[in-house]
Amino acid sequence: MSQKQNFDKRHLNPETIRQILRYRLMSHGRQNIAGILGISVNSVKQVISRLEVLYAESVSESAPDGSSPDAGTSVSPAGYAENIIRQSDELIDAMFYPKTPLKTIRADSIIDGRYYPDFRVITAISVIEKRKPVKTVYLDYLQVCRDKAAAPLSQSYFYESVRKEIDRINQKNPDYYFMQDFKYGEYVELDFTGDRYRVQTFNRIEECWGMVFTFPASYYTFATFVSAQSTIETCRGIAEFVSYLGNRMPHILKCDNFKAAITTHQGSSIVMNRSFQNFMRDLGLAIEPAPVRHPQRKSSVEATVGLIESRIGKDQNVLNELLTTKTFADHCRFLQGQVESHINRNAFRNDTQKTREYLFNTFERARLVHVFSIPEYAEILKPLKVLDNYHLPVNSHLYSVPYTCIGKRVEPRLTHDAVIFYFEGIEVARHDRTDGKPGETVMGKTTKREHCPPEHQEIMQNNERFCSEEAVLDIARKLDQNPGGVYEFCKRKFLLQKNDPSQSLRNTITSCAAIIRLYENTPYRSLVSRACLDVLSHSVPAMWNKNTVEQRFRALLSGQSGAGTAKYGISVNCPSHGDAYY
Repeated sequence: MSQKQNFDKRHLNPETIRQILRYRLMSHGRQNIAGILGISVNSVKQVISRLEVLYAESVSESAPDGSSPDAGTSVSPAGYAENIIRQSDELIDAMFYPKTPLKTIRADSIIDGRYYPDFRVITAISVIEKRKPVKTVYLDYLQVCRDKAAAPLSQSYFYESVRKEIDRINQKNPDYYFMQDFKYGEYVELDFTGDRYRVQTFNRIEECWGMVFTFPASYYTFATFVSAQSTIETCRGIAEFVSYLGNRMPHILKCDNFKAAITTHQGSSIVMNRSFQNFMRDLGLAIEPAPVRHPQRKSSVEATVGLIESRIGKDQNVLNELLTTKTFADHCRFLQGQVESHINRNAFRNDTQKTREYLFNTFERARLVHVFSIPEYAEILKPLKVLDNYHLPVNSHLYSVPYTCIGKRVEPRLTHDAVIFYFEGIEVARHDRTDGKPGETVMGKTTKREHCPPEHQEIMQNNERFCSEEAVLDIARKLDQNPGGVYEFCKRKFLLQKNDPSQSLRNTITSCAAIIRLYENTPYRSLVSRACLDVLSHSVPAMWNKNTVEQRFRALLSGQSGAGTAKYGISVNCPSHGDAYY
């Protein structure tokens, strides 16, 4: 060329296109052509695909009624390519990079032995509604061609026609979202509304965000309120989402990099919040964070958030309803009801029949995974070393762990109602949550008997048995009915404690329990009962204890009841009636 032409730099120049066509006529493959000319394989593929489209359009124009053209007027693909090579640079550039939309072939017709399907129906039903991969749809098309005894279109032409139809639908309907390759039941996308909503509960007015879940295959949506974009609120929202679907969920949750879930995300390195990761692992739902600063990777939920904010969040009737006093759960149910009526059951892609709800119930729900139980969220705390008393402080309260964990580090986890301790990933202890008040000098304590050493378990058993004055007197009355010395001893001890402020109830119970155990552990129970009566009758109240009773019991057992009283601390000069000491 003598003059330099001003062609788009993004296009291949006409001479390169001619060379591609020449090599193609010589039966060179795409990779071979790309290697010879020093261009990408995709560029070669685009030129060849465009050539097939141009040839199909020329054949269609020669037979506008759908019948086969006369043999004399038809041009072979090779002849058509030769004809293009001889065209001017300007015409070649316009043919391969048209500025106007491509012409479409007459739908569902056989032209020159080739079957041209209705790409609008194929795209709307098979690709968009049924979410079939284009490759699968093309294989189905090949089978139809065999049934019709017609030659099929090339795969590249088929793919290009489907892509054009998707673009046409996208431009025609503003409520149609960018087509993504998601299968039913695989993904759900999560995002939060940018707007906050005032929600009136019985306690106060909450400033809440909307937490939105959208299936990118069916665009079915679930939404709930969260009072904060925190880990515990996020896990509660996920649990509500799974429960609302009848304990079903997809395989993967795609979310952005909010701090409640993702600690850091740099390239392929992702560090998750441990509490969030633990909850999702127990639930069985995989996490796939979207790349940083690429919200289009979860465009389905991004678009749905916009719909919620515009269709529901701007409705004054909805806002007034949120300011009526209800439970927080009732407000969440009201929000989802609005989503169902304004979005899920509303017209979708200009079709009032095939709504989001229809697509979800028809294709998506059956492919979801069944969840047998939804785990409770647990906040993971810093590991603690178990000391010799086998108790650990959590929120100003002491909880027991098995004594075999002494000297080891266990990991506390907090749920709404429980405190759970893990050692090497295995649960070793669980208690009902009892938070103390910060700054208390004496913390409360919760101990389970099975966590204690054997000797401590025996002490706990006795403490539970002799837990009150009534329990001690009841045991003594049932054990020693004749002559009743043990019961009388315990009754007099409690009367003394009530009249003497220096005596504590706990010490009195301990003293009486010691007498009862002495009575239970000997075969000479009548002698123990008599020894109790002797001590009450012949000693001062300060001597009413186990040691004195045991000394008198031994004296009676050895037959020294008369001469040995002074030896065992019993005064024979004391009044005979113990009541005198009161």
